[in-house]
Amino acid sequence: MDLLVTAEEEEKQDLANRLDPQRVETQNAAMAKQAFKRARHDAHKAASLEPAYDKAWWRLAKANVGLREFTRARRALDLGLSRCPGNA
Repeated sequence: MDLLVTAEEEEKQDLANRLDPQRVETQNAAMAKQAFKRARHDAHKAASLEPAYDKAWWRLAKANVGLREFTRARRALDLGLSRCPGNA
């Protein structure tokens, strides 16, 4: 019977840990950071393959903002404008 109680308590603790707001916030932040890193990688690749593709530069800037890398975001926008002057 003790084994059953321990399993139930373990399940309750596991649920409490999954529902802990701070833990959930930390996990969400980590997932968002990974998504922004992936977006930055994809946008950088797109901009490298087609430098005149304005959306690639915009998406690269947005991904850098999401990663709180504002200098890189500004650089992406400046490079995008220099390569796509008709979109200024």
